Amino acid sequence: MKKAIKTYLRLTFNPIMTIIALIFAAVLMVAAVKEPAEPGSEDYMSMVGAIGFGHIGILLFMLVGAMKTTQNKFFLSLPFAKDLITTAPVILCGALGLVFDLTAGLITHFCWNGIPNDDVIIVNAANTILMTMIVCLIARNSYNVLKFILYMGYFLQGIFLPKIPGLSDGIFGGEAGHSLAGCLLAAVIYIAGLGVTHLLLRKWWNSSLRGPINVPAAAIAAN
Repeated sequence: MKKAIKTYLRLTFNPIMTIIALIFAAVLMVAAVKEPAEPGSEDYMSMVGAIGFGHIGILLFMLVGAMKTTQNKFFLSLPFAKDLITTAPVILCGALGLVFDLTAGLITHFCWNGIPNDDVIIVNAANTILMTMIVCLIARNSYNVLKFILYMGYFLQGIFLPKIPGLSDGIFGGEAGHSLAGCLLAAVIYIAGLGVTHLLLRKWWNSSLRGPINVPAAAIAAN
């Protein structure tokens, strides 16, 4: 497993993409902290969604590795190919998302002057899962319908979230004192979402055709 994760990191790391990802995430975070919208206001859930959109940095960082491992037959023939394809991207995306979410949670907790940040914690957890699935299912044509739903949910969340009835005041009604409940709900989202993503990749791995390059599974079944 360690070899698979190290290999994926080497494949995906690109200084330029990494810098762009960090800048993108930082700009969204600073903008939200500088002028936070109050719970109940028209812009509140749009702001929470904007913070969550910072997870696009994960896609920018992981994109090269995701494309290489799905478009190159060589990586499907490696002795640790199964871990490289089905587990390493889930772990890396989850870890990157957790780092972003913890940073956002701490910054909003100390900078929002009494505004509860439970919505940020929960929505960010959901965005980590959305982005993990988007990255892990790139170029896997058997999941095209699911990918379309994921893209719509992620890229249009700033529009959809404010229109959900009763959500403008926050998931817990905009009241303080729900941090533990928010963290517990986020933990459930992380565990369930990452687990489902791993299962989807395992299902793809065990299918008759693996990925868009149409490599017969029987040809590399020994791996």
